[in-house]
Amino acid sequence: MRLLLMAVVIFSAGFAAGMYSLPILQAARLSPPVVVGFTGQEPARTGQFRDDLPGNDFLHWGRGQVRVTDSVIAFEGVELAPGPDYRLYLLPEPVEDEAAFLKIKSEAVNVAAVQTFRGNAQYALPVGIDSSQYQAVLVWCEAFGEFITMAEL
Repeated sequence: MRLLLMAVVIFSAGFAAGMYSLPILQAARLSPPVVVGFTGQEPARTGQFRDDLPGNDFLHWGRGQVRVTDSVIAFEGVELAPGPDYRLYLLPEPVEDEAAFLKIKSEAVNVAAVQTFRGNAQYALPVGIDSSQYQAVLVWCEAFGEFITMAEL
């Protein structure tokens, strides 16, 4: 019985370490997305990803600047806690945790899969989206339904 318990504990620890490290290893091979024609000089609304919101904890956080133009969401010096299946959303109103986001998720725009945890990246807005109608940007973990960070514009 003791041997079985040890095997379960070791397997669980290995599985958890793999789930945590796999996105980090994959992200290291990805180039941050770049939108052709975006110079960074376009008029933009800015916000700051925060890591002190009620939905944050030591595994789910993000910080850095985000810029939203008519066609692009740009990360500038962003740091995100690593994890699987992060998605970038435009929100009609700011939220601070999972419960608040789930209430308005049907009104949010799923912009793109987040492909980098550190540095700069650019994500093209879907065609026909008027970014001025949205008040915040959110990073969300689809795989586990976890709030990562939000920036009010």
